[in-house]
Amino acid sequence: MSETLLLSQHLKFLRGHLITLPANYRSFDSNRAAILYFTLSTLDVLGKLEEEVDAELREKLIEWIYRLQLKSDSGKCFIRNINTSD
Repeated sequence: MSETLLLSQHLKFLRGHLITLPANYRSFDSNRAAILYFTLSTLDVLGKLEEEVDAELREKLIEWIYRLQLKSDSGKCFIRNINTSD
């Protein structure tokens, strides 16, 4: 087995998870925030985060995460249930 990291294939896989989940992952829709977290973390570990996520996409992702937040009167913040219409 090769010990070489297939960087271009990893990046292609990760790019496919930034905006929309691939069809075979639709059952994981409620976990999109976690999938986004691990996708961005992996890009960062590979040293490709800035290259793969431009300023426009970064703003869209931040806005999406903020839309998921529910703030309570106590000042605590929660993540609401995610569905495919988000």
